[in-house]
Parts: sequence; C-alpha cells; structure tokens
Amino acid sequence: MSNDIIEIGENQLDFKTLQELYNDLTGKTEANSIQLDYAVTVRMSDLEQVNYTIKQCAVSHGAILNNCSVTVFHSNKSKEQFSSFDRFKLYNKGNSSPIENIYLEYNYLIRNASSGKAAAYKIGLHTSSTLAIAEGENRLPISSMRIRRFFSLSPIRCKVNFVDYVVGRSFLQAVQEWADGLDRKMDNKVVETAQKHSHWANPIFAFGSTALFLYFSGAAFARSSIDTLTGLASQLLYVTAAGLLVWLLGSFLGRIVELGIDRFQNFSIILLNKGDDRCHSKFSKNNRTAAIQSVLGIGSVVGLNILSNYLSKLLFSA
Repeated sequence: MSNDIIEIGENQLDFKTLQELYNDLTGKTEANSIQLDYAVTVRMSDLEQVNYTIKQCAVSHGAILNNCSVTVFHSNKSKEQFSSFDRFKLYNKGNSSPIENIYLEYNYLIRNASSGKAAAYKIGLHTSSTLAIAEGENRLPISSMRIRRFFSLSPIRCKVNFVDYVVGRSFLQAVQEWADGLDRKMDNKVVETAQKHSHWANPIFAFGSTALFLYFSGAAFARSSIDTLTGLASQLLYVTAAGLLVWLLGSFLGRIVELGIDRFQNFSIILLNKGDDRCHSKFSKNNRTAAIQSVLGIGSVVGLNILSNYLSKLLFSA
C-alpha cells in the first residue's frame, strides 16, 4: 500500500510520501486499532514479552527516541503510574486490591528510511481484567448479567497513531501475535447455548411440571371409582390446589436453574498481586457453585415430576 502511486494534478506521489506531506502540513497522524474479545490470562511475564516485542518492532523501523509509561488501575479506584517499564517491574505484588486495567503507552520518534524525516508514533495498549471489573459491579442483580455480557469490555485493546501505514500496521500485528499466544480460556459451547436460552427455564419448568401433573391426574381419574358429583367436585378442588403448588415449585426451581446458568462466567484476568489471586479463587469457586446449582435444580425438577405422579395417584385413590 505504501508503494501505491497517486496522481495529484501533473505530479505523481507514492502513498508513503503523501502521508508524510499530510503530517507535515497538518501535524496530525492517522490511527488504527484492534480489539480482541476472547478471555485470556495476563501475567507479568506476558507484559514483559509484549514490551520486548513492541521495542523490537520500533527498532526494526528505525526508532531514534522513545519513552514508555505504565498506569495500573485498581478496583478500589486507586491507580499507580510508572515512568518506565523497568520501574513497573518493581510493582508491589502484595497489593490486596485486584487490578482492573493496565495501560501501556509508548511514544517513538521513527526516522523514515527513504526521506530521512522523523515522525512521532504512539502505541496505547490496554489489558483489562473483566473479572475484577465484574467484581466491582457485584451489586448488580443477577438478571442484568446477560446485559453486562453484551456490553462487556474487550480485554485486549490496542491503538496506534502513525504516519506510515506500514509501520503502524506492523505494531498492531506484533500486538495481535502476542495476544494470540496468551493463555486462553476457551468458551464452552454448551454453556454459551444454555445462557442464550436460560430465560426459558422458568416458564418451561413451571408449565411443563404442571402439564405432567395434570396428565397424571387425568390418567388416575380414568382409573378411579368416583361416581358422585360431590366427590368429583371435591377431587377437582384438590387437583387445582395441588396443580398450583406444582406450578409454583416448578417456577421456583426453574429460576434456580436460570440463575445457576447465568452465574457461570468466562472472564479475562490479570494475575499480578494478591488481590488478583483472591479474585481468581473466588471466580473459580463461583463457577463450581453455579454448575452444582444448575445440576441440582434440574435434578429437583425431575424429582418434582416423579412426586407429582405419586401425588395424582394419592388424590384419586379409592
């Protein structure tokens, strides 16, 4: 793309020269960015690797001046700023507040190999712990989890301000390759499908259990020896009351299953301090609890349907 020839009047300029002229005249740079949505785990060694990768990319393109700053945002709304990556490596790992976001900013002055002119480049890299952010929103009702997933923050975001498109794109590609090498938490397709339809658990279990109870009651009535209008009215009253009870229990158990499915989450996390470790431990425990809650809820619905069969036989026993 940088070698494409563009005609301006009677003059012909390659795209790279045109970009430089635009920067010289306006002082503005262009920007490009990437966002990665899969769940990852980021450790200090991973940040050291991306720091090295970005530096190597800058050196390969002829960087002559550079600086780096790191800002760490914690869930207790505090932040720490470091004037270099070397200072950031001295970060206090005993901090008890989980990290929500780490922002790495690089500013480079890169000399163009053909023209000899130097231009400024800026790389901004956000790594976010969606788990720590979600923990900060734990006051939200469970029913809002589906909405929160829809508007969830991308865990890896990188923006590059550049003059030469090829150079800017190489920085983004280097970050992309780094992110692809991170430890990834693969999405469970079964859980994803269940969460898309979890809101149906309540009505399906409520109406399904009630329908089965009425079916069992009808079968029991066909085999009963009730032959008076008074006896029939009395039994219908009992069936109505029992059916309402089954509907309420089915609805309650359906809600438990729905909450259990929605509580099962797949978050990105940063593991740098003690607060991050505790947050991760709590997250793992929460997922285990959610799985157990869903299984027990479904098992209870099965048990309710078996019980409703015996209940219908009891109501119409001679």
